[in-house]
Amino acid sequence: MIIHLASDASIAQVKAYLDANGGPNLSYRFVGWGTGSDEQMHNKFMLINKIRSGTSDQSSVVYTATANFDEWRAYGPVSGNNWHQAGVIVSQNDGLYGAYKKYFDSALWPHAQDTSPTAFRATMQSLHTASGGLNHAEDSSGISAYFYPYYGTNVWSTTANPMAKIMQTINTGANVTAPYVKMDQAYLRFHNNAWSELGAALMTDIHEMALQHGLDLSSSSTSNVKFVVMDDDDDGDDYSPLPGAKVHRNKKTHGKTSQFAYTQGGTPHYYSLTGSTNAKYNDFMLKANNMIVIHESGTGNNPVYGDFGDMFSYMFGQ
Repeated sequence: MIIHLASDASIAQVKAYLDANGGPNLSYRFVGWGTGSDEQMHNKFMLINKIRSGTSDQSSVVYTATANFDEWRAYGPVSGNNWHQAGVIVSQNDGLYGAYKKYFDSALWPHAQDTSPTAFRATMQSLHTASGGLNHAEDSSGISAYFYPYYGTNVWSTTANPMAKIMQTINTGANVTAPYVKMDQAYLRFHNNAWSELGAALMTDIHEMALQHGLDLSSSSTSNVKFVVMDDDDDGDDYSPLPGAKVHRNKKTHGKTSQFAYTQGGTPHYYSLTGSTNAKYNDFMLKANNMIVIHESGTGNNPVYGDFGDMFSYMFGQ
């Protein structure tokens, strides 16, 4: 168990609880990289090597979510933390489990007690650039995973960012039609003096998508792009030409979820992305984060995308 943040006022209470109740098989560390946003161990995932389900075992279980372990009461979350969240569980996938375990064992655990994230980021660069890399490439189940921080300065790299990779296919792939983009984001950023922000790159690609596929984004009848956002730094025209009816801001969401869909050569493709990574540069390039991607394809074969779509529609209507 790795917990952020070592300097938090409640850590002494958490430590006392773990010491009293954890037992000899529990090991834990508290991250103390600093108190700035860029210094966060921001992951929210759990790995379980084996669980009993009914009368059989399931192995290699990965659970990742947008939600922290927030304060809770018998009636549910306290009002300040009662946000929309999402999470997924993938089991019986040794490759995915191995990738997450490598991230934890080789990067997170060794540096969890450092006083700054510098050495952790250097280790992450080494792991990403080594033979085989660190990310989990899409497997036969349509599952892939990305681990952060990435190295370099390009947050819209198709190697580092699955959003960029999917948008590249939408805009340059042969025989692509009917593209859709839905974003449920707690934090979306467009502006920074030190680097190019994710939101600006995303909207550039959305403009290109509209051009390539003949979409009038300003029309109220065009529903190919929709946003739900809790917090952004929009200066008044960053979402342009999307009408306000397609961008719902200041929503009670803690989501880090995106959905993409398109048809290529007659085959529908559906992508659902979630995890701990917000839609901003420092979540990809500086913080400790993860993202899982679920790719479904074929007519009527999109139950995960459908469930995420139901959640999005609920939040969009609130």
